[in-house]
Amino acid sequence: ELLNKKEKIINLAIKYQYNNATSFSRAFTKFHGVKPSKVKIDTKIKNFPRIIFDENIIRQTSMEYSTIILDEEILYGIGIKTNKKNIGVDAPNFLQQLNKKYQKTYGKYKYGMIVYKDRMNSEEYEYWALYDKKIDGFKKIKLNKNKYLKFSINGTDAKEIQEMSKKFYLEFISSLKYNLKEDPELEYYHDNITDFLVPIY
Repeated sequence: ELLNKKEKIINLAIKYQYNNATSFSRAFTKFHGVKPSKVKIDTKIKNFPRIIFDENIIRQTSMEYSTIILDEEILYGIGIKTNKKNIGVDAPNFLQQLNKKYQKTYGKYKYGMIVYKDRMNSEEYEYWALYDKKIDGFKKIKLNKNKYLKFSINGTDAKEIQEMSKKFYLEFISSLKYNLKEDPELEYYHDNITDFLVPIY
């Protein structure tokens, strides 16, 4: 439809029941790896044969979540640059180093924070540890009052956290009835549980 019928993106968004052109473009880009406005004849995009549904077979991919609101908060953080490929190793190593250096004096960090250069199109990240105590040399970080989708897993294993993030972006985001905000995601560690918090509006 983009190529052959020269359909406008807003018309396709409405046709396929997206809230707006931005939501459609975000989902299209995440799935195909290219913005709909950049699709050309030789662009490699995913294609599937027509699906035939059998009423006797039910398949469902589900993720349990809730929505929460976090009030504005002033925290103090330090971060590293990483990327999609390495964050699963870089983040836990970084947090382990911080624990050795600061936990005895300042306690444990409150949040992990993932800052994206471009959430849907870039694999370059920053990973921050945020403390609720002032630490010399750390950057003062203001977290605005925000609404979040909250997904939880038992444990703090980096691999499981990455799997949850991957499942969210590959499977859950296409059915999302909320719009994502261009704010950092948070990881809240407590009682051997990790809450994965995605900012929405």
